[in-house]
Amino acid sequence: MPSVTRYLTVDGEILSEKRGAAKSDYLPDPLGSTAALLNSSQTKTDSYTYWPYGEERTSSGSTPTPFRYVGTLGYRKDDSSRTYVRARVLNPGRARWMTMDPLWPRQSAYGYCYADPIGATDMLGLACGYDCNKPCANGAALGASTGTSGSYYDSLPGYTYCCDGRLVSCLNRKWPGDPDADQPPMSDRDFYECVLAHENAHKNDPKAKCPPNGLGSPIYPPGYQFECVGYSAEIACYEKKFANCGKIKNTVEREKCYKKFDSLIEYACGMALRGVKPPCSYGQLPSICLLRR
Repeated sequence: MPSVTRYLTVDGEILSEKRGAAKSDYLPDPLGSTAALLNSSQTKTDSYTYWPYGEERTSSGSTPTPFRYVGTLGYRKDDSSRTYVRARVLNPGRARWMTMDPLWPRQSAYGYCYADPIGATDMLGLACGYDCNKPCANGAALGASTGTSGSYYDSLPGYTYCCDGRLVSCLNRKWPGDPDADQPPMSDRDFYECVLAHENAHKNDPKAKCPPNGLGSPIYPPGYQFECVGYSAEIACYEKKFANCGKIKNTVEREKCYKKFDSLIEYACGMALRGVKPPCSYGQLPSICLLRR
């Protein structure tokens, strides 16, 4: 009679197993892969290491657990070349799924976790994890959904997108600035506040619609110049700060303030008028842009 294996789980994560009379605790790595099994006296009986897509690099011990690569989260090794992950089967040797994603084209058809196997998991076999409450942590997933590189979003000071039916905004605090455009880093409080105004304008735009599930770009009416809304709010923010420079009593600091916001207004007006497609008209922007023609 074959022995029965029972598993102890909490919130879907395997903590331990009891195989016959032998109990083993699972020791996971940060990704959720089983790094080791410990017996009842907390002595290591088995250990595993993996290549990025789940092929076993090394293993020791004789416990026949199928829950190895991302095993504590439910990935189950079917045989030497396949890993069962609920909706689909992963082929670690080919670094891809064996069947098309039912969510395609909103997800990659066969690609696994946006080519980021050491930083993401897909517990359902449908879509790699993302967190709508952490808007700046979803760049790679968003890139896969929109057909762009995840690094593209990392190169922006801020961006707004759809996440499970609602608009969310990321303000990239790590953005280093762009000296060629006289843009300071996001650590500059004034610049941060005006980028926030830009993204909030997108986030609160009543014409932006989102699909109920997944990640993606907002849907706008045909011909709608949504970037004009964002740049208008950003320019208005710079214009207000420019006006406040006059309150600075120190002449040198006052001139530095004028120069800083003059450059930012010049850049934002230029982007709105020439850097977006279709370009904005002067009538869609604060009048200060018209004065700079």
